[in-house]
Amino acid sequence: MPASSLGPEQAVEVGEVVVETVSVAANQSEDADPSVSSSVAAPGQTDVGGPDSAALRAAGPRAELAVAVAQKLTSMVEDHYDSGGSRNSRTLALLLLLDKLPSQHAEEIAYRLLAVHREPQLSVSDQWEIDSNVPLSRSRFRTGAGDLADNALRGAAKAWAVSRQASAPLTPADREFTLKVITAVSPLLQDPDQRRQFRAALCVSALAQGSSQFAPHAIGLALHGYERVRAVGVRHVPPADPLLIAMASDHAPRVRLAVTERAADLPQRVQNALRKDPDLRVRKALSAALDRVSQLATDEVP
Repeated sequence: MPASSLGPEQAVEVGEVVVETVSVAANQSEDADPSVSSSVAAPGQTDVGGPDSAALRAAGPRAELAVAVAQKLTSMVEDHYDSGGSRNSRTLALLLLLDKLPSQHAEEIAYRLLAVHREPQLSVSDQWEIDSNVPLSRSRFRTGAGDLADNALRGAAKAWAVSRQASAPLTPADREFTLKVITAVSPLLQDPDQRRQFRAALCVSALAQGSSQFAPHAIGLALHGYERVRAVGVRHVPPADPLLIAMASDHAPRVRLAVTERAADLPQRVQNALRKDPDLRVRKALSAALDRVSQLATDEVP
């Protein structure tokens, strides 16, 4: 679409995430008296001719801006009058922002997203879209409405992890929250749709980052049947665990790529075997990982 045909509200798609940019123009009548309009502050302005509150916030501390954007995105995710696909896009955008939030705001968003997962309140058209996504259907639409509940669960788990220290003991509220997440994740790990299995694995990984008590759950992902899930599990296998060495010979290149990220934890013989890996991407990733380890060691030398 040519730039000249774009309206004031434009959407730019980045992967699965849709980031909307809105340009606001001053609504001034052509026959308005310039001397009057220049001396009257518009609603939301803090001073005559000065920036409005949104502009002031955008120019302020990044942490405050991140909180404001995250709160707005969360409200848009909760808006059941909007389409499910649009709400899912907002959820994906929010996932990218959660790491920037202070703990108290992340905890609030975690509970709100979990509520969306449990009751997404999809419209009739959203449900029709989901029902049409079957192998024998003649016409299918995939706006992302069917992914909203899963991604809201991902967001809830990640936001909960951001809100706490992994070594801190679980409170009764934490136990109740994580029980709901684990209960929702368990069937997803066995779902025929591998995308749902992967999302469930990301939820388990997030819980393990939020509390060391969930480390065994995350390690168990390395034994899953789907390679993307196993790759997530590799990140959590302890350095001395023989499972990490075994995963270096996994038949899936994606899993061996994940093992190269743990290059510093691998014995020399395993590093040598990966240097001869048949997949070029694995060999390059190992070389880059070892270079980073060497650079870090050099930086630590006084």
